[in-house]
Amino acid sequence: RTRYWRTVRLDERFRGRAEKALWRYANAPRPARRGIRVVCTDETPAPQVLDRDPIRRAIPGPVERREFEYTRHGTANPLLFLVVHTGRMERAVPGAHGAANDARALRQFRRRHRRLKGVFLAHGGGPSHVAAAATDYRTGRGPWRRPRLTPAHASWSNPAELLVNAFGGRYLKRGSWSSRDAFVEHVPTSWPEYNRLYAHPFEWTWANNQVRDWFATHAPPICCTTSQQRH
Repeated sequence: RTRYWRTVRLDERFRGRAEKALWRYANAPRPARRGIRVVCTDETPAPQVLDRDPIRRAIPGPVERREFEYTRHGTANPLLFLVVHTGRMERAVPGAHGAANDARALRQFRRRHRRLKGVFLAHGGGPSHVAAAATDYRTGRGPWRRPRLTPAHASWSNPAELLVNAFGGRYLKRGSWSSRDAFVEHVPTSWPEYNRLYAHPFEWTWANNQVRDWFATHAPPICCTTSQQRH
C-alpha cells in the first residue's frame, strides 16, 4: 500500500494567500448580511462519461453489480460553486476544461446575482483559472468580484473540494450515461435536489492562528532558503 502527496512551497506567498482565504471562510456570515457572499469554485477532476449497461443496484443482501465493459463518451469538467456561509451549491456549469469555460461560468454567475453587492471568489491557481480570458474577466469587474487565490499545490485549502466530493459521490460516481450530452444535462438538473436534501455549511476548523503556528513550525528559515537559492 502506498500514499502520495504534493509538496507545497512554504513561503510568504503561501502564507499570504492562505490567510486571506481562510479569514474569508471563517467570517463568511458577516459580509453575507450586507449582501456580499464568499463563494468558492472548483472543478470535478475530469470525470469520464461512461456507459455501463446493465447496472443492478444494491438491495438488502446483494451488493451493487455492474457490467465490466463500458463505452466511453469523452470527458466533461463541471465547475461547481459553493456558497460558504450556507453550504449550498450554486448552479453547476458543465463544459470543457479551460479558461473560456471559466469565463462563461463567471458571466452566468454575475447575471444570476445582479442584486448582490459583491462576491469574494476563492479558487485555485490552475491554468484554466489564471489564464488571460478568466483573469481579465475577474479583474475587469471592479469591486464587485474580489478574487482570493488559494496557495499553489494546496487545493485542500478550498472548501469547494468538499462540495465536489459530496456532490460527486452522490450524483456522479456510480452513474451511467448514454452520451456526453446526457451527462451534461444530468449535472445541472441534480444540484437543486442536492441542496434540498444534503446541503449544509461545512465546518472549517483550520483558522488563521493555526495556519501561523503550522507555518512557523514547518516553513524553512528565510536565511536558509536564500542560501539554497544562491547555490
